[in-house]
Formats: sequence, structure tokens, C-alpha cells
Amino acid sequence: MAAYLMVQMTVSDPAQYQVYSKAVVPLIEKHGGKFIIRGGKVEPLEGRHDGRRMVVFEFPSMEALNRCAASAGGKETLAHAMKISSGGPPVIMVAEEDTFPF
Repeated sequence: MAAYLMVQMTVSDPAQYQVYSKAVVPLIEKHGGKFIIRGGKVEPLEGRHDGRRMVVFEFPSMEALNRCAASAGGKETLAHAMKISSGGPPVIMVAEEDTFPF
């Protein structure tokens, strides 16, 4: 089952964000992940969006996502994201696809 890593953050240092971005793409791909959403326009159906950039990655499984996050590169990349995010730490959510019929 696919698993998703969703990140919301406000970038406080665009130059350092470019460094982060160049590191995160090969890391995600190395673990079988790919970008689904990469900072496009957000339109909430209810409530308000707080304006933070939103990125969603898809992994082939929760195990692959966890291997990525637990890797040396994953820990380093997360620490870098914390440094370049203003307005508090980035919001990071993980979800696994469910096959529950509606």
C-alpha cells in the first residue's frame, strides 16, 4: 500500500531552501518516493489555509517511507528543514493508503 509524507512549512531562507531541495529530491527517489504536490496553489474547502508551502511525497509503502526518514540522509534533511522554516517547525504528517470501501 502506498504511504504519503505531507509537509507544510514557511521558508525563511530561500537560498538555504535551494540547498535543502537539491538534497531531498535524490533522497526521496532513492527510497522509491516521488513528488505528488510541490508547493502549488492551495484552496481550502473549509476553514483557512495558513499560507505555508505544502509538499506531498508518495512512497510505495510505509516501510519505504520509514526507511527514508530513519536514514542518515533523512535525519539530516529533516534537521535542515527545521533550520530554514520560520513560524515554528514544519508540520510533517504521514498517512498510509487505506483500501476501506466507502
